[in-house]
Order: sequence, then structure tokens, then C-alpha cells
Amino acid sequence: MMKQHISRANSILCRCQLAFLIVCPIVIMLYFTDRNYFSVKEVVQICILFFFLSCMPAVFCKRFYDDRLVRNVILTCMEILVCVTGLNPIVNVNMLFLLVPVFSVLYLDKKFFLSAARNCFISMVFVEAVSFLDLYHSSNQIVPDTLRQCYEELLPMVIGYVSITIGLYFLIDGIDKMLNASLFERGEKEAGKGAALPPVSTEHEDEGIEEYNVKGLFLSINQTVQGLIRGKEKTLVVNVDYDLPAELKGNHDRIRLVIVNILSDFLLLTEQGNVTLSVTYDKGITARKGQNITLICKILCSEDLSEKLQRNPNLGIALAKNVIGTVNGQIRNVSQEQESKQTCYTVTFLQEVADEETLMMVKQKNRDQQEALISVSRSKEQMRMAGKKVRALVVDDRKENRRLISAILKGYGIESVGAATGQEAIEKLSARNIDFAIIDHMMPGKSGIQTAKEIRQIEEPYFELLPLMVMTTNITDDFKQIFTECGFTEIISKPIKEEELRLAISRIYLS
Repeated sequence: MMKQHISRANSILCRCQLAFLIVCPIVIMLYFTDRNYFSVKEVVQICILFFFLSCMPAVFCKRFYDDRLVRNVILTCMEILVCVTGLNPIVNVNMLFLLVPVFSVLYLDKKFFLSAARNCFISMVFVEAVSFLDLYHSSNQIVPDTLRQCYEELLPMVIGYVSITIGLYFLIDGIDKMLNASLFERGEKEAGKGAALPPVSTEHEDEGIEEYNVKGLFLSINQTVQGLIRGKEKTLVVNVDYDLPAELKGNHDRIRLVIVNILSDFLLLTEQGNVTLSVTYDKGITARKGQNITLICKILCSEDLSEKLQRNPNLGIALAKNVIGTVNGQIRNVSQEQESKQTCYTVTFLQEVADEETLMMVKQKNRDQQEALISVSRSKEQMRMAGKKVRALVVDDRKENRRLISAILKGYGIESVGAATGQEAIEKLSARNIDFAIIDHMMPGKSGIQTAKEIRQIEEPYFELLPLMVMTTNITDDFKQIFTECGFTEIISKPIKEEELRLAISRIYLS
């Protein structure tokens, strides 16, 4: 569901709040009247208070990055200003307390609106209580008469305030539902046009902030988008700066949501199909533990999409802009800054450093550990295979992939046989001279999963016990469970990594 962007509402309210500065000249003018409403000291205090509370939100809006913090400062200052104005002894301005709930409607946040309405209601009752206490002390009325007068004046005020508040609440709810319905209608239209990349939907409820692995986050983003463009002539390249801290603290689910939505729209609209995601951070700040840094994601399309972005609904980008304000982020279209006709968005997030160790340090540490493990497993593997000739079946519809894997296996002394389809693989296994098979997950015709199922369904010990490896880009818990249930022994990621393949072979023969 679409909402007004928080930063835009903040900007509007900052300017509106400056209207309270008019109180200062009014108070000064009243001081020079014959009635002496205020003393010199009170005039100075009121002018300083109103000047400070009216201007402070504008300063926060320019100086601070967190739009939610600025929003809270704006509404808090406005509540104080309204409360102080209501305490004036000259004019009854109690309905001025509706000003804060009315302005909070701009955020289209029902929870935040109810909080503002509750606070102003309490302030209104407090101001009325103070005024009636003053009335009681300054008059000779008995207590019942004062209470009766209080009741007669306060009851209509409360009923009016509550009625208007309820009306505003339903107004927010109606606008919320209307925008939500509009977004889903656009999504259905895009689906009707055969859109290849449906944008990810979202709900905007507050979620906790937690530590996350930077590399894992962007690998997940890459796998998600690669799954959307599989089978199409579209390319996504993800480059991550290895100087980035390995662990950050923030709302990684919403960061993923924002990036995936923008990438989806870019890849949907581009015809050339070349999109690059580059991830780095503002290196002007030292990445120390507990320090906030700006995570910078640059999304670049080699094609000029400006006309298409104006002509199409762009549901993904709209949803990303709706979410970005909840994660201390900003989205900027910097296409005009590019030398050639390209489309470029920069997405920034304010994140906390959870670990000073960089991705390069983690990579080197893992490499050292892996080399030690490989050294041990290689020696054991060679000893195991020294007296036995091992044959492998490599099943992949792409010839270059079969050649690459065969070259790696040859280095281990393993003879390999190739198959381009699942059916061809089953036919070659019928000779019962294959020791293990490496099967691609996504193949035309008979997929890797279907091939594995048919192999396991052959009621012979050879086919039931034959080690099967699957090559896939879908390294998720759900897919791992599916592969295991289909009878795969090992799961290796694509593109193929020699170390990962070697370890998988070692587990088969050393287990």
C-alpha cells in the first residue's frame, strides 16, 4: 500500500510549523496594551520558547538523516506549542489541539496518527483542568457549580474532538485501501501484459533491526533476481566492495526488498538486458564497530530507460520508494550525471557496523581454512582412488559446462562421460559402469529433479545407491530439502567452483 513519503511530509510540516512564529509579535503587541496581559519576563520567555520550538524541526530536517526521528521531533514540538498556546488567558483555542492529528494524517500511518491524537487529547484535558482550577480560585462559586460548568463545557469539546479524530482515522484507512487497490490493479495489468518480472509486494509494519552478513544479503538478492530472469536474454552483474564490513546491523529484509524491486523494474523494461549492481560505502567515515556508515548501492542500466519509466506504472520502484523511508534510506535518480545515455539509481542506507572485519579479511581467512582442508582431503582422496578407476557422468545441456567439469575431474584422475539431456543420462547409466553422476538442475525437457526421481525409481541396488550431485543456483533451504527428497547426495552451486566440487567428491568417497 502506497503512503506519502515521510521526508516529503516532514518538509511540509517544517514549513507549516514556522507559522507559530506569529505568536511572538502578537505577544509583544499585547504587552503594550493597557490591560498588561504579560510582564516583560513572560514576553521574553514566550518569544524564546516559540522561536526555538518553531525553528528546531527545520534544523533537524536539514541536519539529520533519520526521517522517523525528524517526524517525531516535528510532532512533539507542535504538541508543546499547541499546549502552550492553549494555556493563554485571553482566547479559548482548545480546538487548536486538532491541529496535530490533522497534520499527522500526511504520513498516512494509522498507528502514528492514533498516538498523536491520544497525546493531544491528554493535553487538551490538562489545559481545561488548569483553566477551571483558575476559575474556581478566582471566583466565589461553590465546588458543585464549578464542576457543573466544567462538565457542560468539556463534554461537547470531548465529543467534537473524538468525532473528528474518528473521521480522520477512517479517512486514513480509506486512502490506504484505495492506494493499495490501485497498486494491485497496476500489478495485475502488468501481469496481463506478460511481465516477466513481477515486483515483490510488501507490508509496512515496524520490524526489528538485527545483525546480518553483507555478502549473504547480496548473494540472496542475486539469486532471487537470477531466478526471475532465467531463460531470458537478460544479465545481472553484482559487484560488492570487499572493503565493506562483513557484518552490519539494520533491517536487511527491507533492504533486500528495495533492491530487488528496483532491479526487477530495470530488467523488465530494458531490451539490452545489461544491469549492474555495485555495492560500496561512504569511505569518508572509518568503519568502526558501533559506528554508522552509509551503504551505497548503485544500480546501472546500459540503456536509457527514462521514457519507459515515465510511460509504465513501475510498480517495483513505487514500492521501493514506499519502503525506503522505513530503513533510513534514500533513492536518487542520477542518470543525468552519467556521461553516456544510461539509467542510474543510487540507493543509500544508514547502517551500523556490527563487526570491523572486512569481507576481504573473511575471504582470506576462509581461503586459508579451505586450503588446509583441501590439502587433507586431496591426500586421502588420492589414497582412496589409487587402486580404483572412477568414472563420472556429467549431465548438462550446455557443452562448455560439461567440458569444464570434465577438465576438473581429469585433474583428479577421474574419467568422465557427458550427457546433454536427462533421458540420455538414464540411457548411459543403464550400462552400470558409472560411479557417480553430476546433474544440472535446470535443463530443457527433463529437468535435473525429474531425472533424479526416475533414476531412484529403478528398483535395483545400483540405481538406489548411486551418488548423485546436483548443480544449481538455487542454494536455499527450501530447494535443499527438495533436492534431498528427490535423492540427490550432494548439492553444489553454479557457477562451478573447483574447491566445492572436490569437497563434494571427497564426502562421497570418504564418508
